Amino acid sequence: MTLPGDSSFELNAESFIGGISTDFAVTMTRRISEGHGPQRDVRGTVGNGGASVRLKTFSGSVSLKKK
Repeated sequence: MTLPGDSSFELNAESFIGGISTDFAVTMTRRISEGHGPQRDVRGTVGNGGASVRLKTFSGSVSLKKK
């Protein structure tokens, strides 16, 4: 997913098998890598927060880029 570089939002990104990457500075509120399997879960705030952005995949990576 690509968003304008000056965006503000609440991020919730999940991947069961792939990785999670972002070009944005994220203030982490929670990062979980526990339980069964290699699940990754990243939650945090970008900028001042506001809108919700949820990215989820089972078999693949999540990539959040600046436009």
